[in-house]
Amino acid sequence: MSLLPPNATSLELALSSACCSELDPSPIACLGAAKFCPVPFLPLLAWGASVEGWELAITEQMQRDLIANSLPTHRIKGTVGAVKGALAALNINVDLIEWWQTSPKGSPHSFSLMAWANENRDGGAPLSPETYQQIKTLVDELKPVRSYYELITGSQFNQSLALASRADLTTLSRFGADIKAAPLAFTQEMALASASCFFTLTRIAMEIQ
Repeated sequence: MSLLPPNATSLELALSSACCSELDPSPIACLGAAKFCPVPFLPLLAWGASVEGWELAITEQMQRDLIANSLPTHRIKGTVGAVKGALAALNINVDLIEWWQTSPKGSPHSFSLMAWANENRDGGAPLSPETYQQIKTLVDELKPVRSYYELITGSQFNQSLALASRADLTTLSRFGADIKAAPLAFTQEMALASASCFFTLTRIAMEIQ
């Protein structure tokens, strides 16, 4: 359907017809959703949502979780919950102890923060000076302005050690015998070592004359 007036020229009608192809809005609709946004557009979505701690998001799932939690985090910014929520989205567990929870009580408005990073973020050591500084920057942006803290970082890994062994033994035997006149008894003993998997192929060839 053209919006041109009735007195439009043939050229104007042709241009309108060539440019009126409909756009598929479905790819655009998902750009604003952290769950469905294509990976190349995630940094732009994070920028639009004012996401803190983007440098610490080392996997696609962490990036999506961080964007999804951005609005709830901004609603409680300046609280303990904001600090814990943002770090949890980055798979960083937090032990936070405020000044009134210690015995004896500490300095007012102070707290200690133990951040456990559970991912290898640099391809080398789980925690590096850069990672420490990034965590500190994130906490500075989310904590109450009046509060000061001590930051300790560490790593927790839950691993189990399993030992398995497997031995495959294959035996191929071939026996030949010539039998003349009366048949002779033919016996052969075979001793085998213990193995988890054992295959035996025996071939006996006899020629009677």
